[in-house]
Amino acid sequence: MRKFLIWLFGLLIMGLLAFSCFSDRGERIKEKLNSHVELAYQGEGMDWVEPHLRGEGLEISRVLSLEGTAPNESLKEEAINIAKNIYGVFSVVDNMTVRQSEIATIEQEPLLPAQSTEVEKAENDVTTEKPVAQALIQEVLPPVQNKEKEEEKVKAPSPYPFHATKEKSGNIILEGFVADALAHQDIVEKAFSLFGKDKVVDKLEEAIDAPPAWNESISLGLDKLDDVDYGEYTISDKQVHFKGFLPDATQKEAFMKSFKRNLDSYYEAQYDIDTPAIAKEVVQPVQKVQAATKKLKPTVSKVTEKIETCQKRLTEIMSSSHIRFRYNKSLIKATSLGLLDKISDIINSCKPLKIEIGGHTDSDGSASYNQKLSAKRAQSVKKYLVSRGVEANRLSTKGYGETKPIASNKTEAGKKQNRRIEITLKGATK
Repeated sequence: MRKFLIWLFGLLIMGLLAFSCFSDRGERIKEKLNSHVELAYQGEGMDWVEPHLRGEGLEISRVLSLEGTAPNESLKEEAINIAKNIYGVFSVVDNMTVRQSEIATIEQEPLLPAQSTEVEKAENDVTTEKPVAQALIQEVLPPVQNKEKEEEKVKAPSPYPFHATKEKSGNIILEGFVADALAHQDIVEKAFSLFGKDKVVDKLEEAIDAPPAWNESISLGLDKLDDVDYGEYTISDKQVHFKGFLPDATQKEAFMKSFKRNLDSYYEAQYDIDTPAIAKEVVQPVQKVQAATKKLKPTVSKVTEKIETCQKRLTEIMSSSHIRFRYNKSLIKATSLGLLDKISDIINSCKPLKIEIGGHTDSDGSASYNQKLSAKRAQSVKKYLVSRGVEANRLSTKGYGETKPIASNKTEAGKKQNRRIEITLKGATK
């Protein structure tokens, strides 16, 4: 009987120790998830969202409950969509309301194309909670029979690799390893912001002992893949190899300098950049006569021809991408700086032409608010272009607000088209 009591007492002590460990683990999971959630909503300026993770300690369910009052229905759906994409959240419960006052109408300005406002309609994604037991099995107490498999997953491969492929279709495939779940989330979200969620194929795995500045080097490579039509970016321990097709041959040298300047000194890089062939101009005698004749044409014709040529280049580069801003602000998103760099290069090559930067919005909100916001965004673009060497006296700005739509404001797709920056070339400076 005495031995049985001793055995029972030992079992009780072990149970209490296990409970304490699992409880602490649950709190750490909750603390990390709370940090991810707060950063996600702060980054989009959604201070009105009140997220709450359900449960405490061992009862942590990893179900995110959203409360608060949304300015409009679109932003409410966007908040749900953000929550569903936070790494580690199993399901989302929507307890938010929508503000009905006129104040909300004045303040709202939907996100620009960098963020989708369409929420997937799968009911199970929003309302279904995973059982607590299943969450604990997956995150806290892995099955004994899978122990070897889990240990193999965290071993660092040698050499430590990463590989990203941008296909001609625009799809981006991420393969290789990152240090942990948080680094994994950061890289995938970076890819979403550059290429679009529907274009990203995530095959990344997590392993310890990543080389120095690993995430920063991956992020730089993704930025550069965004600049090329298609290409590949590979890191293998210290060796970096970038291969891609750059649509503008004149940008090759600047592209490579920027890459070398921003890459951590730990890495050794190789570059293989292809560009369109630049045909050499052969001037025949007849062409010389034509060239001499052109010199006799009025200066107005030359200016008109230059405006048409430069405007065509600007239209082509801006038709494939958009200048994006933070929600309800004139702050340019970092993902648009590469596009603005290209625009500044074109403008600098089109001297002495004058340029108008026009800001446009959709019809949500009051007309006066939209006009002011569009003007501030146009001024932000001008400020950045001046920082890139464009003469300030060549640039003018104007906020058109909602007065010049190019699509219907009755649909979200039309609103996205109407929220834009237009750059228009004018006559030569005096």
